[in-house]
Amino acid sequence: MKNDSGLKLQSGKCVIGMVHLQALPTAPMYKEPYSNIFARAREDLLALQDGGADAAIIENFHDTPYCTDCGAETLVAMANIVTRLREVATLPLGVNIQFGCGREEIAVATLCGADFIRCETFAESRGGSFGAAPAAAAAVMRAKKQLNSGCMILADVNVKHSFPVYSGQNIDASIQESMDLGADAVVVTGLITGKSPELGDIKSLKDKFPHVPVIIGSGVKSENIKDFLRHSQGVIVGTSLKNSGGHVDIGKVRELMAAARL
Repeated sequence: MKNDSGLKLQSGKCVIGMVHLQALPTAPMYKEPYSNIFARAREDLLALQDGGADAAIIENFHDTPYCTDCGAETLVAMANIVTRLREVATLPLGVNIQFGCGREEIAVATLCGADFIRCETFAESRGGSFGAAPAAAAAVMRAKKQLNSGCMILADVNVKHSFPVYSGQNIDASIQESMDLGADAVVVTGLITGKSPELGDIKSLKDKFPHVPVIIGSGVKSENIKDFLRHSQGVIVGTSLKNSGGHVDIGKVRELMAAARL
């Protein structure tokens, strides 16, 4: 079951686009026929791919309100969609199951042919509208070992839309802990979706942790991508690549990639 991820975080800069799935069966906002959910995900993936993105993450973005137990139906749907998208993808694929379902992510990614996961609660226990999500590193790394998985782990620190369960937990300690526990990179975000972290904070982190791959996880757009890539190994982009209908716009992907390569 070993995968060798196509993400080259040490040797280059990586622009990762988001495939935000429409609400899946059993989620409160579920209304689309399942076939339509997949068709839209396929269109968004191909727009990212044909627009020049380096990788894509498949996420159950619209399954709000999120919960820490994704349930059998969500797990089956994610596995089905990831497997089918892998058949048309020529770029590395990632898996993100909201919220903090790290063990499920590594299982789906490994068994369905994806290359990496994004884990919001790898070395931190976080709280929010989803309740309390415990640190997932122990479960993720054991599952990775059992599955002989080569999937990479992108670990959020101080992730958006949440707060630390334990007071006194700081981002420096979380970064070091994430890497010590087996993460391949850390993801840094703003407070909410679409809001970027402060560039000065990213510079400071890279000064403190020059050998840690840092990925910017929110608020990236054509106007700021070049600045963020100077101080990181990659970016994750969702909101700024969408048109008014919420679809990934291939023109916006090409514009972003052109700005990234200037």
